[in-house]
Amino acid sequence: MQWILQSASTCVFTQIVEVTYMIQVVFKVVYYQAKTEVLFSGRQHIITLSRVFLPI
Repeated sequence: MQWILQSASTCVFTQIVEVTYMIQVVFKVVYYQAKTEVLFSGRQHIITLSRVFLPI
């Protein structure tokens, strides 16, 4: 009985670890995507501003 409880608890623990790891990975991916989008949009804004102020 104790062995079953131990294996069940370890299974739950590994599931929790996997879920938290997946959440961390998802957050990192979303964070990096948002960061690159912000950088890209900032660059686009700079380009449009330079075109407005310095017509090439």
